[in-house]
Amino acid sequence: MNIFNTTQKFPIGIDISDSTVKLVQLKKIKHKITVQAISRASIPEGFVVQGVIKKQHGLADVIKKTISETIVGKITSQEAIVCLPETKTFTKLITLKISGKKINDVILDEIEKNVPYRLKEVNYDWQVIKKNKDEYQILVSVVPKKIAESYYNTLKEAGLFPVVLEPEPLAITRALLPIDEKTKETTVIIDIGTRRSNFIACVNGGILFTSSIPTSGDNITKAVAEKLKISWDQAESAKIVCGLSQHHIKNVVEQELEQKIKKSFKYLAENYSEYGKVTKIYLCGGGAYIKGLPETLSEKLKIKTEKGYIFSNMDLNQKKDGLYFSKEFITSKKLTPNNKVRKNFSLIFTTAIGLALRGAHYEI
Repeated sequence: MNIFNTTQKFPIGIDISDSTVKLVQLKKIKHKITVQAISRASIPEGFVVQGVIKKQHGLADVIKKTISETIVGKITSQEAIVCLPETKTFTKLITLKISGKKINDVILDEIEKNVPYRLKEVNYDWQVIKKNKDEYQILVSVVPKKIAESYYNTLKEAGLFPVVLEPEPLAITRALLPIDEKTKETTVIIDIGTRRSNFIACVNGGILFTSSIPTSGDNITKAVAEKLKISWDQAESAKIVCGLSQHHIKNVVEQELEQKIKKSFKYLAENYSEYGKVTKIYLCGGGAYIKGLPETLSEKLKIKTEKGYIFSNMDLNQKKDGLYFSKEFITSKKLTPNNKVRKNFSLIFTTAIGLALRGAHYEI
């Protein structure tokens, strides 16, 4: 009997976006949680559009390929925890006065007021975050049944058993914020993805609200390519290699991202005045690697901004971190003589890590 090395097969965390599938499975060695397997594959155009699965059979085949052709390790579980897209879910902290009423009835009334779906068309869940006499702060998550069923059925077709369907912001928060750390300070996570970006406001380890930012890494790449008259691939790398040291790129990023982030901060201040003072911003997603972005946002927003760290709640040394997630970027020499750079690109796996952590840290 081996009482030190556990052999349980934790569920796979599966992040499905419009452009990629990312898988992470974790394992436990003694008391340390580390990586069992990592995988990533591109999704053909049109299979998933704005979070809606359009071609279930094709996507199931992509997932099967992602399971069999890993970057590192071997997938050993058929159980899966999959994220539901932020654009199709509603996750928000609401404050309700409940006096002589059933709490579930009050929450249903609130959902009807705030969600553009009929109750029979959605699945919902809620959790009491704080209670003061008859006033409750409740985290509510709502997703259309059609969306949840399409993700469930796709995973089943890929040969997996979905044990949890979870809104994307919950997974991102679990990956970046230390699980055991509770603070009354407000933290914001900005996830800059390939096709969409998310704004997640958090306090005391929980979510206040989430919103989509109407820009993405692709929007920025397209604008840089047009501005500098270079290829798409060169523009994609230019964001990372040159970043905001290039005047034209800085202007594009400020127009595409900074102003739209400020609108989300305005909403936070106006609707959650109690939590309106933000003390830190974490960046994740591929856009987090735009050179100079954390420093620029720190200066413009007057809030400390830094790239998140997805291994806050697990154990992975820096050597393996670089080995698993390293990627080379090459841009035009007319932009910079040092046109090549190799970067750790782990933050594109933030959601998948957060999903996998649910299986490793909790009893699902």
